[in-house]
Amino acid sequence: MNFQRFLLKQLFGVGVYKYFGELIFFLSSVIISRLLLPEEFGVIAMVTIFYSFLAQFTDMGVSESVIRERGDQQFYQNIQNLYLLIGLVAGSIMALLAYPIAVFFEQRALFPVGLTYAGVLFLYAFPKAMIAYLKKEGQLVLISKIELILVVFQVTSSILMAIAGFSYWSLVLPQVFNPLLYYFLYRRHVKIEFFNFSSSGLADVWEKVKSLVRVFGVLNFVQYWEKTIDNLWVGKLYGETGLGLYNRAYMLMNMPVNMVRGHINAVLYPVVINKSLTVQEIKFEMVRFIKLVIAVINIPAIIFILFPVKLSVLLWGENWYGVGEYLGILGIALLIQTFIQLSNSLYIILRKERVWFLNGVISGITTITLISIGIMYSISAMIYGYIIGILVIGLPITLYLGYYKSFLFTLRDIVNIVGANYMAAVILLALKLMSEDALLIYPAMFIAVISSIRVTRYVKHFCKEKK
Repeated sequence: MNFQRFLLKQLFGVGVYKYFGELIFFLSSVIISRLLLPEEFGVIAMVTIFYSFLAQFTDMGVSESVIRERGDQQFYQNIQNLYLLIGLVAGSIMALLAYPIAVFFEQRALFPVGLTYAGVLFLYAFPKAMIAYLKKEGQLVLISKIELILVVFQVTSSILMAIAGFSYWSLVLPQVFNPLLYYFLYRRHVKIEFFNFSSSGLADVWEKVKSLVRVFGVLNFVQYWEKTIDNLWVGKLYGETGLGLYNRAYMLMNMPVNMVRGHINAVLYPVVINKSLTVQEIKFEMVRFIKLVIAVINIPAIIFILFPVKLSVLLWGENWYGVGEYLGILGIALLIQTFIQLSNSLYIILRKERVWFLNGVISGITTITLISIGIMYSISAMIYGYIIGILVIGLPITLYLGYYKSFLFTLRDIVNIVGANYMAAVILLALKLMSEDALLIYPAMFIAVISSIRVTRYVKHFCKEKK
C-alpha cells in the first residue's frame, strides 16, 4: 500500500470519530450560545488565556519524543512521572495567578474560576503517558473513540448545567471530570502504575526528551502569545462583551486549522516514522498532501470572507451579530494559516527543530508587536496587524528558512504550493482596507477554482495509483 493510501486510510479511520466529535462540539456551541450571553463566554475567555498558556507546557514535545524513542515499561513509567511533575508545576502556577488575573481584568469572579482551572491542569497530567504510548503503538482509532466519549460527556454536561442556570460555570465544571474519565478509560488498555517515583529514572528519561522539550518550550511560549495576545488586549481594553464576540470569531476561524492540525499531526507523525520513508519521499508525499488540505480548508475560508454576518446570526442568534465584523477579516488569515501549521510537521519529521525554533521566534515576536500596536486603535485594526504580520513576516520566513534553505525546495515548487493563496490573501486584504467588500467575490472565486482543480487532480492521481 502506497503512502498516500495508507495515510488517508489512517486519517479516515480516525476521522470518523474525530470529526464526529468536532461536529458535536460545534453544534453544542450553537445551543449553549442561545443559553448564555457573550459576556459570560468573555469571563471564561479571560481565564483561559492563562490556562491555555500553561496547558501548552504540560507536554512540550514529550509525546513526540516518546514516538521517536524506543522504550520499555519502565521508560513509560518514568514518562508518567515526568508528566505528573510538569502538571503539578503548571497547576501551582495557575493557582498563584488566579488572584492577579482577577485584579488585572477587574473581575472578582475570575478568582474561583482560576483556582478550578489550576486543578484541571494537574488532573490532565495523569492520562498523558498512556496517550503517548497508544500513539507510539498506532492505536489512533482507540484514542479517537475515547475522545468522542469525552466530547459527548462534556457537551451534554455543559448544556444541562446551562439550562439549570449555572451561567459560565457550565463551561468550567465539566472539565474537572474530563481528565478523570480519560484516565479510567485509558487504564483499561494501558497498564502504567498510578505513581512509582524514581529520581534516577526521571533523570534518564529527561536526557531522552530534553532536546525536543527545550525547542517546544520556547516555541510554545512565543507562539502561544502570538495567538493569544489579542485576547489579552481585547479583554483588558474592550471588556468581557468585546472579548466574547472577538473570541467567538477567532475560534470559528481557527476551528478548521485546529481540526486539521490536531488530527493530521496525531496521525501523520506516527505514520511517517513507522513507514521509514526517505527524505525525498517525505518531501514528495507531504507536498501532495499539504496542497490537498489547503484546497479543502479554502472552502470555509471563502464562506467566512463572503458571508460573515449572516453566518454568525445563523449559528448563534442576533446577540452574536457583532462576530461577523471580525470573522470577515479573519477569514483572510485562514488562507495562509493552514500552510504554516502543516509546515511545522515537516520540521519535526525532518529533524529541523533549530530552524523551526528560529522561524517561530522571529515571526512570533513580529506578530505580537503588530497586534499590540493595532489594538490601540480598534479590534479590527488589531486583526489587520495580525494578518500583515503573517503575510509580510511569518509566511516569507517559513518559505525561506524552511522550504528553501532547510527542505531544499525549488522556487517553482514553493510558488506551486502556496502562490495562489498568498496572492489572493494580499488582494483580499487590500480590498478590505479600501472597504471594497463588493469586489471580494472575485479573488474568492479565483481561490475556489484553484482549489477545485487541486482536489480533482489529487483524486484522479489517487485513483490511478490504486489501479
